[in-house]
Amino acid sequence: MCSEFHLFTLLPPELRLLVWRYALPGPVLLLRTWNNAKSSYAIRNPVPSLLQVCQETRQWFIQGASKQSPYRYQFICQREGEAGGVYINWAIDEIYIERGYNIKDFELAQLQQLRCLRMLWGLRPCWVQSSLNDGIGFIRHFPNLQSLTIVVEFSPQGLSYKWTVRLEEVELRRIEKMILTDFKLEENRDQFWVPPELRVIGIYEDRKS
Repeated sequence: MCSEFHLFTLLPPELRLLVWRYALPGPVLLLRTWNNAKSSYAIRNPVPSLLQVCQETRQWFIQGASKQSPYRYQFICQREGEAGGVYINWAIDEIYIERGYNIKDFELAQLQQLRCLRMLWGLRPCWVQSSLNDGIGFIRHFPNLQSLTIVVEFSPQGLSYKWTVRLEEVELRRIEKMILTDFKLEENRDQFWVPPELRVIGIYEDRKS
């Protein structure tokens, strides 16, 4: 059986677009990590392969897609005056900030369309019990933010599985309640602010994901 199809370009544009959409990657968790070469934090992610296939895919999913399209990719720069950057689909991709909370204004401006954000609990001076206001002030830099996931790292305590799970659930609920309480206070201060949907999840330090 032939594994190649040479008539693809003869298909109607509507059918080709459907095929390309099926080849798009799913949601991606983009890590903001330390770049030794540039001595700074940066979001790293390879260019989606579909955007390298041909001019047609780049036209449909970069230049020609509307801002509201769930299939649109945008290229963002992370350092002023430099050409490097990453492609992000704001509709589904999520950025994870676990280190390097101090983000410069240029990078914040590039992330104005961010909808899904993940951050580490205990990321000083942002998400700690004594300064939740700093965390809320930080996420308010992103006016389109719809989803916030707070990641809580747990260390093995040597307890039974049953007790470990129970203690973790109690801690996650406690943190969630604290943040939601401060969300409510912020809403009372600013009636036009709409808080993002909040999730609080736990991971073990030796198996982060």
